[in-house]
Amino acid sequence: MDNPVFEYIQENKQNGIMYKADYLLFNAEDDIEALDNAIAEIAEVISFLPSESLQEDYASRISKNHKIKIGRITKRIKELINVREEKEKELREKENGLPSWIEAKRFYQLGFDSKVDGYEHTGIYFHMGSDGCRQLTNFTMKPLIHVYSEDDNENRRLTEVNNGVSKTVMELPSKAFTSVDQFESILMNKGVFFLKDGFTKSNLNKLKAVYLKEYPKCYELKTLGWQQEGFWAYSNKVFTDSLQSFNEYGFVAVGETNYLSMAASNIQREVRKEDDALKNDRYLTWQQAPIDFSEWATLMCKVYDIHGWYAVACSFVALFRDIVYEVDNYCPHLYPYGAVQAGKSKFGESFSNLFFNNMPAFNLNQGTDFAFWNRLGRFRNCPVVLNEFDENAIKEEWFRGIKAAADGEGREKGTGRKNRTTSMEVNCFIVLIGQYLSTKDDASVLSRSIPRAFKENNNRTQEQVANYEKLKRYEKNGLSGILTEMLAFRKEVSDNYASSFSEVMKEMTKSINKDGIHVKTRIQKNFCTLLGMVKILIDKMHFPFTYDQFFEDCKSEIIKLSSMISESDSLANFWKMLEFMVGQEMIEPGFDFKIETVQEVSLLISRADVGPDGTNTKKQVFDEPKRLLFLRLNSVHPLYLKEFRTQTGKTGLNYDTILTYMKDQPYYLGNNKSSSFRSKNGKSTITSSFVFDYDAMNVNLIIDEDIPGREETFTGEITGKAAEVKEITSGVLKSHFKIKIDRSYKKDGFDVMKVDYIDVWTNQLDMNDRLKVGTTVKVKGLYNERGSGERVYRDIQASKIDIINVEALLANAVEGDWTEA
Repeated sequence: MDNPVFEYIQENKQNGIMYKADYLLFNAEDDIEALDNAIAEIAEVISFLPSESLQEDYASRISKNHKIKIGRITKRIKELINVREEKEKELREKENGLPSWIEAKRFYQLGFDSKVDGYEHTGIYFHMGSDGCRQLTNFTMKPLIHVYSEDDNENRRLTEVNNGVSKTVMELPSKAFTSVDQFESILMNKGVFFLKDGFTKSNLNKLKAVYLKEYPKCYELKTLGWQQEGFWAYSNKVFTDSLQSFNEYGFVAVGETNYLSMAASNIQREVRKEDDALKNDRYLTWQQAPIDFSEWATLMCKVYDIHGWYAVACSFVALFRDIVYEVDNYCPHLYPYGAVQAGKSKFGESFSNLFFNNMPAFNLNQGTDFAFWNRLGRFRNCPVVLNEFDENAIKEEWFRGIKAAADGEGREKGTGRKNRTTSMEVNCFIVLIGQYLSTKDDASVLSRSIPRAFKENNNRTQEQVANYEKLKRYEKNGLSGILTEMLAFRKEVSDNYASSFSEVMKEMTKSINKDGIHVKTRIQKNFCTLLGMVKILIDKMHFPFTYDQFFEDCKSEIIKLSSMISESDSLANFWKMLEFMVGQEMIEPGFDFKIETVQEVSLLISRADVGPDGTNTKKQVFDEPKRLLFLRLNSVHPLYLKEFRTQTGKTGLNYDTILTYMKDQPYYLGNNKSSSFRSKNGKSTITSSFVFDYDAMNVNLIIDEDIPGREETFTGEITGKAAEVKEITSGVLKSHFKIKIDRSYKKDGFDVMKVDYIDVWTNQLDMNDRLKVGTTVKVKGLYNERGSGERVYRDIQASKIDIINVEALLANAVEGDWTEA
């Protein structure tokens, strides 16, 4: 560009810039406007000098000579330079059609370029052919990571968008790159991010072609805790041989693979607390523990006594649950139970807090099915506490789920796609907390658990209280860092647990058999799971007890629990029902069963053991005569089912189930195919029967004819349903109904409600039509009671029945005659 002033200076170097400055400023004198024009002219001359140092030097000299602030001169110089550069920029853009910031080669190759330059100019600029370039978005994009999944809804790409004022991370589902409408809809949900007029599918395809290959592949950690790839995942860190943190976007590289924890991602920082779907994940957060494992174990035992032993052992069973499960597809539950305020909930809380940062227990009286199953599957090799476990209040599906969880059975659900399902797996170690032991369904949950009985204790010493408070302070600070110390022994456990468990089972069997005791195998397996783990680690970590001490306590618990379950299971209820039916003459000795003392018995053998002569029986000879029970199960089973439903309103065990249970019992001997019984015509018949060692059964089927019951008289109201005739045994009919007797009373000024129900049996069939529901009757006969507690069966063989006139009865009571009342 021509510059006449500069040419003048060059031609008159002897005068130069200083001469012109002196001339202009001298002529301006005190005229303010003339002075400003002079400074402007001098600044223009200086602005054409080739370097900033020269410009500053001349400005400084002129400032000193004429006592003008230097800033007044330099400001004018910079303004002039900026104006010239902007004009040159506009001219260059007009010449080639591209802004100066665009890298032409990349722009023509990719079809677009991006820049961040304030709210107005930030965006993606696309090549528009002969029209040059055009801004079609108000944001730029930065690919972060591709979250890979077979599920279309889970397959997404984390992308940072920036509009020059703010930036955020979007979770773009893969299908968003196939539709402009979906792409823009997701953008709008995130804030002021939008597409401008003219943005088409072609522009989206250009973005897709460039950006899709820039997303590194990543797997989302949908289950925290132990990972099948061989590392432990907290919500904020992963642990292999050392700890690694997730980056600000929530992913980390373990080896050559990326993993994402959404709970660690800053994507969630804009989510309000009540909308945070990942809140539960953050309970499993790594925190530096103030104590080590040894101190924690010692403190647990000081606070919870022997219960602490089981917490210490179960902590390793929980942490290495997948290893335990591999041995026999089975892992038992821990089951603290007891009265209110007995400490069971605090025990469960302390056990859970080794893993979690004060995560609340799951209340079984609340929550949805999804929440229940999600809690069981979200954390692998971690304990999950289920509180308020009550077999009578819990949902039936949840009860079955808890039972199946010990066997690793989860819940299958649909995916919403045709013919496709997925499973909500059980990955956790379950801790059940309730007031009462569950005996429902043959004690199915109890037999899969390690119960710990808590009793109320209001006499704790000052030292115990101090230890408890110390433990709770540690828990509040966070103990999850201890897990990394324990995880160091994973390989040791993996290599040795199967053999250790087998050895402990043999050792326990030998010890129990030596005492002449029979226990349930499943119960023994539960406790040997803990013993097998302790045996591996007892010499490698400090435990506050010895292996021998723990072995003896486990043995005692196995024996006690086996006995308890044997008395409460359905097979025991079957035998009790048979006792009742014998007493009611509903089944008959000699016809349905018989008890004989014999020296030997012939029993069927399996087909595989049949000899060459075709004999399918064997003789079992006893050292001395033994009382045996011969039972015709096919004869008594229909009667049992009928009476069981009458008394309980439920369906009893089917034939095959009872037989299966019987064959598992030590008192079962086998099947005798040629037992002699009485038949309906009074003659004897030869038929098959099942044979049991009667004296080993704890069952009483022998009726003492001399003591059939005590003579009693009762007055009560017929309840339930009217009297009906039943065939007790072949050709023997009796009328049966139930009466209700109000035995309520007052105690300490309060009304105590008590009602008894008595089954009435009578031969007086002619009264049947008059024995309706609500009728008050007085019955007299031989009365019996069986059972104890809430399970008491009361019946009377009525020899006399009178229908009572209620009005007359009340009149007598008013007149003072309370005999009948």
